[in-house]
Amino acid sequence: MDFELPILETERLFLRKVIPEDLEDIFSYGSNEEVTKHVTWNTHRTLADSQVFIDFALNQYEQKQIALMGN
Repeated sequence: MDFELPILETERLFLRKVIPEDLEDIFSYGSNEEVTKHVTWNTHRTLADSQVFIDFALNQYEQKQIALMGN
């Protein structure tokens, strides 16, 4: 894929690329088992788990790939 991901914004939603400063927010929802039972990745147990996700996403962006992570 050779495109930049757009920023999508509505009155109630703001979607953009993941950035390193998102670590605590990603951990907040990524460690919630009620959330993660509906996604393809494992529940984050530590901030390091969330950092792995961020590093993966940033690498995928650099490679112009979709940042999807499975279990």
